[in-house]
Amino acid sequence: MLKIRTLLIICFALLCLGAAPAMADLFGFSFSNIRSTFDGGNAFQSMDWANTTGDLYRNVATTGTASFDSGSWGMGLEDLLVQMTISNITASTADGIGTITLKDIQGDTLTANVGGVWQNLAGFPVFAGTLGTVTYAPATNTFDGHSGDSVSLVFAQPQPWNGAIVELNMRGSWFTAGAPTNVTGGSIDASVVPVPAALLLGMLGLSVAGIKLRRFA
Repeated sequence: MLKIRTLLIICFALLCLGAAPAMADLFGFSFSNIRSTFDGGNAFQSMDWANTTGDLYRNVATTGTASFDSGSWGMGLEDLLVQMTISNITASTADGIGTITLKDIQGDTLTANVGGVWQNLAGFPVFAGTLGTVTYAPATNTFDGHSGDSVSLVFAQPQPWNGAIVELNMRGSWFTAGAPTNVTGGSIDASVVPVPAALLLGMLGLSVAGIKLRRFA
């Protein structure tokens, strides 16, 4: 059986068939064993720490991957940082809006706005949402990984781009007022595809359905 993430990507590709050829999947990133905190009010963060690993990968020619290794992150600096304001918290859902920043070993920076919905899946918070105003600076530089590998983020499609967070999860309890959380072991999986907002909303719906199905995969 295909993995849920693969099914989501296939569905996303089908959505993009109705768009112009320039709307091809550009790049994405995936990180595991990240650290997440919730202040017990409305502030949420996810960030790298010593044991975080992951990749940023380019999906159009020339393809490539920049890898990030456990123990190679910056000296106390958040090379991966998701910041959200959490609102409308119920027993099963919550809204999240904020920003994401990802830095390479040279300090080049990828940034985006984030918005979407958290789901309470068996007590674990899982988020799916859209990426907007995705930019990379300096715009002509490569994104460089810890092992000397690099990926060009120069595309025919000019930035800013759009995209989707297929999944962001926190390995802790559901958001509870007055109950701060600081846990490790979560992950984030995102894709940058310059598609219209309507298709991004379709991707968000597929993502939410996918993370629900993943409980039973």
